[in-house]
Amino acid sequence: MADDQRAPAGAMTADPARGTVIRIAKAEEGSAKGEFWAVLRAVIFLVVGILVLGYVIG
Repeated sequence: MADDQRAPAGAMTADPARGTVIRIAKAEEGSAKGEFWAVLRAVIFLVVGILVLGYVIG
């Protein structure tokens, strides 16, 4: 059973001071601070492009 298994003592201790940080950008790509704005800008360009294409076709 899973109840009979033992974990190493180090695995049971959490360090709350460190916290868990999830980084999207790779180290060589720089900071991920502006990533939200880059994605938002790309979505806006996509929507505007679709609207313009629909207007030209229509």
